[in-house]
Amino acid sequence: MEELARRNHTPTLETPDLTSYGNIMRPGVAIECISGSDLLGTTLGVRVMSHDGDRKCITVAAHGCPDLNDIYQPRVSGGRKIGTVIKHLGDTDIGLMQLENHIVHENEVFGNEYQATGFRLREITSQSDEPEFIELNSPYDGYMMGTVARIEYRRIAEEGLHEEIGEKYTWVTILWSPMHTPSGVLVSPTNGTCGTPITLLDGAGLVSFFRFHDYENKMSISIAASNLRSFGYDLA
Repeated sequence: MEELARRNHTPTLETPDLTSYGNIMRPGVAIECISGSDLLGTTLGVRVMSHDGDRKCITVAAHGCPDLNDIYQPRVSGGRKIGTVIKHLGDTDIGLMQLENHIVHENEVFGNEYQATGFRLREITSQSDEPEFIELNSPYDGYMMGTVARIEYRRIAEEGLHEEIGEKYTWVTILWSPMHTPSGVLVSPTNGTCGTPITLLDGAGLVSFFRFHDYENKMSISIAASNLRSFGYDLA
């Protein structure tokens, strides 16, 4: 398991980790879907189970599979189908994917320079916890650290829009610590990070899923994982 919890390639801005990882998926693996003529790249989330125990699914960014699409490994790694999105959870931007029979998913986050072998996600943090320090490990930027700026129950303004739309959910606003890269200083996750789990620092708690970066206010917006419970799902 220790080997499986490490990335095959350390992501940089120039060379993301587009490894297929064979038949074993986990949070932070790059995925793609085809929507019309568009190839949409996002990031795999966590394994969840319905409260009645009847269904297990994997979370994805709903806007990265807008038509309940099939999901594939990156084309540069063979482009093999790994599952199909079967449901979108309201306006949360959380989609649920059913894996192909030969694919498994481990709820174990990739290791990083501080915790080499990664850790297994064990619970969804309550919105009342207000965790201060968090981390993210995406195939496009690698490991990032930050802090929770605020947790709010509200409608959210879509990326690039000023009006707030849709139903009210719990959202988590993140401030990232500047990350020094060969290309300069990265202060926000790049395109493709959507759907990546944001977790407690050096812990096993799931906080939220990255949605988009608000460049005007220099903060990232993420959807709280606690919203899963409102739809009858929890970590599996």
